[in-house]
Amino acid sequence: MIGQVKIKDVKSQDSKSQDDERQVPEIGAPTPANSAVTGGSPGDHRRRVHGGNIREAMERYGLSPGLGPGLGAVNIHDPGILDFSANINPLGLSRRVEAAIIENLPGITRYPDPECVELRRAIAEHLDISPANIIAGNGAVELVYLITKAARPRLAVVPCPTFSEYALAVESEGGAVKSVYLQPGRGFSIDVEEISSTLPGADILFICNPNNPTGNLWPREALLYIAGEAARTGTLVVVDEAFIDFIDDEKQGTVVGEVPRRKNLIVLRSMTKAFAMPGLRLGYAVCPSEMVQRLASLRDPWSVNSLAQVAGIEALRDRDYIMQTKELIRRERSFLYDGLASLPGVEAYRPEANFILARLVGSTTASATTAAAFTTATSTTTAAAPSAADLAGGLGRRGILIRDASSFDGLDETYFRVAVRTRPENERLLEALRDYLLTWM
Repeated sequence: MIGQVKIKDVKSQDSKSQDDERQVPEIGAPTPANSAVTGGSPGDHRRRVHGGNIREAMERYGLSPGLGPGLGAVNIHDPGILDFSANINPLGLSRRVEAAIIENLPGITRYPDPECVELRRAIAEHLDISPANIIAGNGAVELVYLITKAARPRLAVVPCPTFSEYALAVESEGGAVKSVYLQPGRGFSIDVEEISSTLPGADILFICNPNNPTGNLWPREALLYIAGEAARTGTLVVVDEAFIDFIDDEKQGTVVGEVPRRKNLIVLRSMTKAFAMPGLRLGYAVCPSEMVQRLASLRDPWSVNSLAQVAGIEALRDRDYIMQTKELIRRERSFLYDGLASLPGVEAYRPEANFILARLVGSTTASATTAAAFTTATSTTTAAAPSAADLAGGLGRRGILIRDASSFDGLDETYFRVAVRTRPENERLLEALRDYLLTWM
């Protein structure tokens, strides 16, 4: 049970007074077996692992230049491998964005606008929100850390499994994290009462919607209920909508329009995923104007480069690209989910975003092969199902990257995540998965 805690003002930079001292729950204490809420010391169950690290994958799986099996020459910028480990728009960079970047290349001889005025205006028009409520960042992750620095949380609530940087950001400021473990038997759905019960004493609550890595979308009404409860406990609510552009009807999930009416709500957006430009690093936050000013005062100058600003403006104008993305993801998400669900020994969770969480289940009779290398053997043995790490290694050596999801707090070694890509790429993934799993049958 979380003790009563006096909440500090997230806008205040005054030193803590005696009145501000509070009883933080003991971290690492035993938790009742029927409880899904646990505490942990900084770093417990968490390490920085993300998808899309091509260089690391090339080294790990022997895909150094010229060494990829059947792949020809490989390099980090054009590796010739299929990357399902990063949840990036498979359409690639918009041609309009690419043209705008090329046209504005001469501008890199000048400093970028530190306030991102034109970009913020474009975002404001896109969302029908005042520019005063918008701050741009060097990717949404920069804003996660800036918000945490501004809030100075002693205690944060984080539903798990989810994006690891929330907890890491809190711990970097010396705060403790209370994890609320979402249950796979319930499809990792959110329990608003359970979340609300953890809010007294918490300074900040992070929610990813759609959630990464589970892929499910939490109802807008549920998030607004939680935000209302959080207002009563003085808890700041940060909703990360990095993948909201990939859902069928954005209005069903987003709470961005509520920000001007709520003092304790911040919404994060990423332009990395939906617009396929992770190398440029661009994201933004929609928050109360006072928080915009606070975050701007903490941010490094010129954190958003000039090409990222140009790309962001043009991306939001490319409505055809946005609609094509939604249509592609809707079609291929269904195809890939059905394909995964039909594989022997695989349980897939129905997604709403552009990626799918699945797990390897049961045990099988292995009659043919060393799975890691897809090579023929002669013995017949009974073997446990492979781990996600085994699967990632076997596919990786064949030039297909997936995300071993065991690094997510709340998931075990059987879980893996794959991004939704184009039909030929999805077919190649399913074929490779089928071949691999047959080695365990």
